[in-house]
Formats: sequence, C-alpha cells, structure tokens
Amino acid sequence: MTTMAQHQSVGSAAPDDDDDEWFAGVREQYDGVADAYDLADRTPVKLVVMGPSVLGALRSELRRSTLAGTTGVDLACGTGFLTRLLAADGARVIGIDISPQMIERARANRHERIEYRVGDVYQLDAAQLRASTAEGFDFVVAGFLFNYATRPEQIETLTRQALALLRPGGVVVALLPNPDLPIIAEDTPATLRYGLSAAMDLPVRDGAPRRVTYWRPDGTRIVTVEHTHWSRDVYTREMTRGGATVEWHHCQPAVADPAADEFWRDYVAAPQHDIAVLRPVAAVSSQAA
Repeated sequence: MTTMAQHQSVGSAAPDDDDDEWFAGVREQYDGVADAYDLADRTPVKLVVMGPSVLGALRSELRRSTLAGTTGVDLACGTGFLTRLLAADGARVIGIDISPQMIERARANRHERIEYRVGDVYQLDAAQLRASTAEGFDFVVAGFLFNYATRPEQIETLTRQALALLRPGGVVVALLPNPDLPIIAEDTPATLRYGLSAAMDLPVRDGAPRRVTYWRPDGTRIVTVEHTHWSRDVYTREMTRGGATVEWHHCQPAVADPAADEFWRDYVAAPQHDIAVLRPVAAVSSQAA
C-alpha cells in the first residue's frame, strides 16, 4: 500500500520547460474546441461504447451492481461526459481538467454529486485532494489522459498521480485508443456509423501525433483533436514503472449481443478503444499473500 509520505511527494517536482509547453498546448487545444467537443459526446461510439465500458469496468473491479455510495475522481474530465455518467450511477465525483472552457461547459450541466475543478493533473496535489475523503477515493477514471503524454516518462508520472488518490482497494480505470489500431479510415460506412476516425503519418511510431475526428451521421465533421500515439508496450512499461499492475480489455458496445449486432459488427471486429485497469503493485501483492 502506498504510504502517506509517498502521497505527499507526488507532484512535488517542478515541471521542466517541455512540460510547461505541453500543458499550454493541451489547454489551448481544448479551450478552442469546448463547444464542439460537447457535441462529440453524443456520438454512438461515446454513448454506446466508451461510457458503458468505463462504467462496466468500475462496477466489475469494485464488485458492485452500481456505484452508489462510492467516491471518485475523473481526471481529464473534459465537458463532463464520463463524470455525469458516474454520478448518475450513484458516485460522488470530482472532475478535473486543464481547460477552463471545458470546465465551464461541464458546469453548465449541474449535478448534486459532482464538483468540477480546473487543474493540471501532472501537478496535482494528491495529498490535498485525498484530504477531502476519509482515506482516499474508491476509484479514479482517466478518460483519454495518458495519450496526451508527449514523452514516455510523463505516462509514469501520471500513473503515480492517479494511484496516489486511491484508498486501499481502490482502482484506476483508464480509457485509451486501442494502441493496435492507430489509423481508422474516414471514408468507410463504419466511420459514419460510429462517429470517429483517426489519422497518422506513416510509418506509425511511438510519440508521433495522432489526429482524431468526430463525425455526424451525415458526414459533416464535428471536431478534430490531436494527441500522441503510444504502443501498448510503452503504456504498460511506463504504467508499471509508475507503480501499477496493468490489465488490458477491449471496449465493446453495450448491446445485447455485440457479435450478432449488424450495426456494431465492424467495431467488434476491430475495437477502437481499450480499457486499462491499474492497481497499486503493493495492494495487489498483499491481496495475493
């Protein structure tokens, strides 16, 4: 189990100039697309795949039928898509995002069990945030957080930050692009069905920019954002260095029989998103003992 002394040390190192540039770039990108990104939250891939996959993973890992009575943090919460879903299932959630415009949009949809804050996850004061609970949070959700790291070691730091927020027995659920599917062509029926495409310059390599576009069913673009491509090996290595055990799962649509569903057939054959379940190594070791 991570000690309180370790919790207090997380985030204490000052970011270097590259990190400052990274923070500013992410903030500027999302401040500029907050309104459009809110529309992207209504695409089928978010409503039927991403949201239910995160919620299902949390219920499974916490061994609960609902999240009623739990506390959590939604890191990189954006306009609050996942935050609202978690609160609707009964959790009390703090949503944190680097973009003031994203948080402003999120706050427009008030919920009694949600508190939104503007903040850099990379420089988060985990001990202070934990102090708002008895012993830490039941869960941390990181929806498209780790894929904005521009250097591998940033993934390690973000992992430590997320783990430091947990109570004993808590879990981190990270939503990520499927690292094995870096390119999703935009000129296919599946793109219009699910509402998402992704492009990269070839050859595909770790650390390269990846451009994701959300689409309306009529083929008009909603918004394009850019993040960083990392292979599954890099994610796993750096998350492990950050003190976590890592379990990967493909996201699947929340329908009765995904494999037999004609609409979702292409997604099931090539899942666009993954869930990474992270637990502190010490906690897993003590459970095994």
